[in-house]
Amino acid sequence: MGFNASYLAFHGVSREEILALMEFEDTGIRDAAREADFSIADMPTGWTIL
Repeated sequence: MGFNASYLAFHGVSREEILALMEFEDTGIRDAAREADFSIADMPTGWTIL
């Protein structure tokens, strides 16, 4: 068993704009087991990773 991983990195775009662009919504549920199809993270460097 393994993982496939891809990501999109955004800089200078708000989390809300990214979610709207991708037609996603934030559920507010933390996914510690990594079972969700998608995750989003705001980095301290100003980047947002999807």
